[in-house]
Amino acid sequence: LQQALAVMKRDLANLVVPGGTLAGALQTTPTNVTSMATPAGASGPQFYTATGRLDDAEPWGEVQKVMYYLAPPTNKVRGLDLYRAVTRNLLPLAQEQFEPEWLMGGVEQLTFWFYDGSQWAATWDSSTAETPLPRAIKVQLDLTPAEDQRYDSTPVFLVVPLIVQAPSSTNSTTTTTGGSL
Repeated sequence: LQQALAVMKRDLANLVVPGGTLAGALQTTPTNVTSMATPAGASGPQFYTATGRLDDAEPWGEVQKVMYYLAPPTNKVRGLDLYRAVTRNLLPLAQEQFEPEWLMGGVEQLTFWFYDGSQWAATWDSSTAETPLPRAIKVQLDLTPAEDQRYDSTPVFLVVPLIVQAPSSTNSTTTTTGGSL
């Protein structure tokens, strides 16, 4: 659990400002869907983060596209498995190829929340929001209770404030003054 939270915190804290060719919009759908068979069917947020490891043998930079999703476990245990899927090729010729990484098992539900400065929302769309990135992102993990546990587990929360902010689309006017050449 601690390792999974550390990976998620690092990814979210290093979000890339939306825009340009290699950093698409932060657009989400509600993430309270509890089971996804493949990353292609994931309804969780897909975002760009600057956490890629630079390597002389690979042609990729540090920006990568990441998503988190839940899938049925392969070892017949209770709950779902939490995966992190990454693609480093941000300019694919065909369909994107995500590499899944298992983070932990025993998860009932994964939910992302986005803070705009005054309230938490279940979705975020940087193309229509006042600011391209939220002020903070909250991740809620509902863990599967043990078989002998008679009560539900307390959810685990991770709140990551976003330090990087892009200028809002409504007040990003530029004025220039000067003479002629």
